[in-house]
Amino acid sequence: MSTPLASLLGSVLPFVGASLLATTADAGNALRVGPGQPFTTIQSAVDAALPGDLVLVDPGTYAPFSVSKDLTILPSHVQFSIAATSGVPEIVVQNVALGDVVTILGVFIQHDDKVAPAVRGTGNGGAVRLSRIVVDQATDLLGATIQASVEVTNTATFWLIDSSIWPATPRLGFTLNPRCEGGICNDGISGLQLSDSNGMIQNSRVRGYGNDGI
Repeated sequence: MSTPLASLLGSVLPFVGASLLATTADAGNALRVGPGQPFTTIQSAVDAALPGDLVLVDPGTYAPFSVSKDLTILPSHVQFSIAATSGVPEIVVQNVALGDVVTILGVFIQHDDKVAPAVRGTGNGGAVRLSRIVVDQATDLLGATIQASVEVTNTATFWLIDSSIWPATPRLGFTLNPRCEGGICNDGISGLQLSDSNGMIQNSRVRGYGNDGI
């Protein structure tokens, strides 16, 4: 079940701001996610959405999800959380077509996984925009196989805006398979890693896992 977008813009305006909502004003329908709403998981709303739709998520903690179509995913009021799930990225954005844009805003993720990043973007001919994303590096990740908390590969355009990839306290970590480029190897875990992608970071803080003393 979906709702005309115009009828829901007022409820998200204080959190999101007019500038971002202006970019979705010509979108299609809004699909609401949350307890008692037409959709109880983000993934079910994403699957039902048509390109250009808006997915509005009520406060709460939700299962990981993936998206590969032109969509905007926003909180209905305040930030929502994605449950940490071992071995699975909490958010995957993949195979977004040229000319399409995926925008995800207002998400909290606690990252404590040695084998999967919190966010993975891959194979996107279109654009991926993450805004007001908080990734809390919650534990040491010694001997991890991931390269970064947020890994982006083969993505035409990537934005990280007003976001934080940061530990509440410094964390230790080293990868089992260090990434080497130009004779320089990263044997720690980066906060953000871009590979074969064009990216922009604006008004954000990014910190990796240090490997001091390892």
